[in-house]
Amino acid sequence: MANTLPPFVELPGASLPIRPPFPFESVSTRLFPLRASLDTLQRFVDGYLNIIPPELGRFRVPMPYVQLMILDYGKMAIEVGNYGWLAQREILFNIPLEWYVVKDGKWVFKDWASFSPYIYVDDDMSMTVGRMVYGWPKTTAQIVPAASDWVRNPGASVKEAVVQTSVFSSLYSDQRLEMQPLIEVERESVPGMLQLPFDPR
Repeated sequence: MANTLPPFVELPGASLPIRPPFPFESVSTRLFPLRASLDTLQRFVDGYLNIIPPELGRFRVPMPYVQLMILDYGKMAIEVGNYGWLAQREILFNIPLEWYVVKDGKWVFKDWASFSPYIYVDDDMSMTVGRMVYGWPKTTAQIVPAASDWVRNPGASVKEAVVQTSVFSSLYSDQRLEMQPLIEVERESVPGMLQLPFDPR
């Protein structure tokens, strides 16, 4: 029985029309380390995670960085005839953590952990299932295509991604949610050797 998966549990009256496994193809991930304030991150983790009982542990931020991850699930297929496939994109902020537990009256390092307090997806089903089934803090966003500025300026930086999400323009002002840019990722252009005047940067 070694190396075998446990049987799939199907609850009475809750039969699923499709069953795992679901293969994912053409998945890409981009990771951007963002410099952040160590004290601000630790205060955020203290107020969000370190409210659990001490016997379960404490989490410590080891470095002043947050990871911005952009994932493109190119093809999430369902291996059942005529069910097809779907795709989604996901943007999240991830905080690396150290996990400590009490042993013999002392805090002892147990393992590495990570925490993703903000997850944005461009698929309503992913958002709903992520929140209701797994408890992930997902919300919907739009990945906006960015027009290239190459014709006007061949040396201009390239926008890799523009992410918009629903926000209130001002709090407590009886305003509707509106789509506004949340993240813009730009790639610096490489300076050309024939550029005049030459830019030493």
